[in-house]
Amino acid sequence: MQKTAENTAPQDDSLFDTRFIQMRKQRADKQNASSHFLIDWALKDILDRLALIKRDFKSVLIHGDFFDKALLYVPQIGSFIHLGSSQSCDIICTSELLPLKAKSFDLVISLFEMQRLNDPVGYLHQMHYALKADGLFMGAYPGEQSFQELAIAMAQAEIDIKGGQSPRTLPLMNRQDAGACLQRAHFTMPVVDMDGPDLSYRALKTLFQDIRAAGGGNTLTQRSRAYVGRDLFVRVEDIYKDRFLDENGHYKVTTNILFLSGWTPHQNQQKPLRPGTAQNSMTEALS
Repeated sequence: MQKTAENTAPQDDSLFDTRFIQMRKQRADKQNASSHFLIDWALKDILDRLALIKRDFKSVLIHGDFFDKALLYVPQIGSFIHLGSSQSCDIICTSELLPLKAKSFDLVISLFEMQRLNDPVGYLHQMHYALKADGLFMGAYPGEQSFQELAIAMAQAEIDIKGGQSPRTLPLMNRQDAGACLQRAHFTMPVVDMDGPDLSYRALKTLFQDIRAAGGGNTLTQRSRAYVGRDLFVRVEDIYKDRFLDENGHYKVTTNILFLSGWTPHQNQQKPLRPGTAQNSMTEALS
C-alpha cells in the first residue's frame, strides 16, 4: 500500500527549495509516459558495477524517480522497495528526511537525488543507518561541469539582456567533495569515479524538455521569480550556436555522472595495515 511521508524541510536558509523540487518531480511524473534515458543509463552502469561483486543482495532500497524498474529484475537483487516522488513508488517522500528503519537493507541505490540536497552528508547518514552491517551503498548523480554549456549560455544571455545574473546554476559536487561526504557519513572503502554519455541535440528546446522530464530546472531557494521573456531564450540559443555546436551542427551537452559506493563497517572487511607493519619494503618491490 502506498504511503505519503510529510517531511518537507524548512526553507528559510536552505540552498534548495525542497517543496518546489517535489512539485517539479510530481509534475514531471504526471507528464511522463516512460523512464528517463539518462537515469536509465546510470542505473545500467550501477548494475554492471554490481555484477563484479560476487554476492547476492536479498533486501534492496532504491531511491529515485523516472527509471525503468524492469532493469532491477536481475538474479543478484532480491526484493526491493522504491522511495521517491512518483506515483509508482512504494513510499512517496522528499530526499531530506527518509522514512527508513535501522539495519533493514543489504543494498541501497540512490539515483539522481544528491545533486539537489541541502545536507548531502545527512542524506548519506540516513542511508548508512538503513543498511545492515557490511551493506553497500551505490549512488549516481550529475557532478561538476554537467550541462555546463547551458549554464554558460544562460548566464551570458542574462547579462546581455538584463545587465546582471540571478541565481540559476546549481552548485554540483566534484569527485573529491563526494568522497569526503562518504567518509563523513562513516562509509568504509569509499569509491568515487565519473563517467557520462556524450549527448547532442538537434533542437535546444528538446534539451529543456528532457530536463523538465526528470523534474529538473532551477530549484534554488534564492532563484528569481520574475517572468523570463522569450527574448532571453532566443539569446541563449544564439550563444549556444556560437560556442557549443558539435561537428554535425548539433547542440552538445556535457554529462559528468558521479558514481559513489561505500560499505557499512563489518569485522570481516579488509582493513589497511598499520604504519610500519608491512612485510615487504617499497625498495624490494621496485628492485
